Amino acid sequence: LGPHLRDVLAAHDWLASATDDQVLSHAFVVAADVTKETYGRPLQHEPEHILIRQGGGLGRSIKADTALAGLVGASDGELTAGQIAHALAALLDVPAGEMVAGLVPAVRDLVRDGFLTRA
Repeated sequence: LGPHLRDVLAAHDWLASATDDQVLSHAFVVAADVTKETYGRPLQHEPEHILIRQGGGLGRSIKADTALAGLVGASDGELTAGQIAHALAALLDVPAGEMVAGLVPAVRDLVRDGFLTRA
């Protein structure tokens, strides 16, 4: 647990001084211990529940919507959070400003809790 706490405290310090624009301009990578679970009826287009789980660290899980699950799934260090948010807005037919405004706090939480790490 020691390395996890060290990493999340460092992430907390970075987030405390980072503006939303700085968070959006950064690329992130999903932590190696994170998994995604989806639950729903077989014939439904969208899952009823999406859970993002942390296998190590504090073993947290969060409920995600399609946009957040898409952001986590695309966080491989190649694209910035802002680029992913804009792509998701286009794919899900949501205004870009709404998508960005909804994802920034979630990205901050995911980084602070160790689900995402800075690339």
